[in-house]
This record gives sequence, C-alpha cells and structure tokens, in this order.
Amino acid sequence: MSLEWNESAVGKIEKAITAGLTECARQVQSQAKALIREKDIIDQSRLVNSIEYQVKGNEAYIGTNVEYAMYIEYGTGIYATGKGGSRAKKIPWVYYNEKLEKFITTKGQRPRSFLREGLDLVKPDLQGIFDYAWNKVIGRD
Repeated sequence: MSLEWNESAVGKIEKAITAGLTECARQVQSQAKALIREKDIIDQSRLVNSIEYQVKGNEAYIGTNVEYAMYIEYGTGIYATGKGGSRAKKIPWVYYNEKLEKFITTKGQRPRSFLREGLDLVKPDLQGIFDYAWNKVIGRD
C-alpha cells in the first residue's frame, strides 16, 4: 500500500499514532488496576476507579488523582523510595486510625507499586500493541 504525502495521509498517521498510544495506555491502566487488586490495597475500589489515562499529541499519561496513591506507590517513612526518600522528621510516629478507632505507631509503609510495576509488566509488549493498533488504522491487518 502506498501513501501519498498529503493532508489525508498525515491525518491518517496522526490517527494511527493516537490509536497506538491509546491502546498502550489502556494496557498499562489495566495492569495497574489488576495489581491494586492483587496487592489487596486498602480502599482499592476508590484507587482502582481513579486510574485513568490521557493521550496528548505523542505522549500518553497514566495516573490517579487519589491523594494517598503516592504513599502506596513509593512507600513512607524508612521504606520510602523515589526522589528524596523519606521526609519524616520523627521515626517512628503515631497517628490515629479512624477505621480501627485506635492510635497506631509506625516506622512507615513499604511501597506497593502498581503504576511503575504495571508499566514494567506491559513494557515488553508495547511495541506489538502499538503496531497492532497502528496497522488497524493504516489498513494493514
């Protein structure tokens, strides 16, 4: 199949790129949601339902707006990973858990990555996922 380089061809290529990125993002989103369920994360339905993706131009974003998600993803206290590690000023610390109706002493929470791990699990298949979606738009099955 030969494409002439005109507005129609460019539009088809842009549509194919968007389709490929959308399918890749959907796969990572799906894997992240599955990991949340597997890891039995507290309030998982709220977190699972908040995982969304967005495709803008040549980039795809996958994430959540749930405020506690970063503490699950990166951990807290002595277990904190990521940029800067722990910012806790006093370890261990005490907080009141309303669900348990008691005070809890903790050194932190280990990370239970779902977004980064979800991407890592899908990463080997991303090229194939993208290619499949691309070919459906371009017309090569």
